[in-house]
Amino acid sequence: MVVIVFRTQLKDGIDEKALTALGERMFEIASAMPGFVSYKDFAAADGENVSIVEFDSQETLAA
Repeated sequence: MVVIVFRTQLKDGIDEKALTALGERMFEIASAMPGFVSYKDFAAADGENVSIVEFDSQETLAA
């Protein structure tokens, strides 16, 4: 299994609607890739966010 972690820190005044749309698009792309296993988002009260994307192998991710 291959795990990819995206870590972000939101700035004041961020367009949350645009960010939500971007997150949905990222999920669409990742979930359509060969070997996709899961996609999970986590958010902290201080604005830090983590997305974890899992694939079944390095080979499917590279494809």
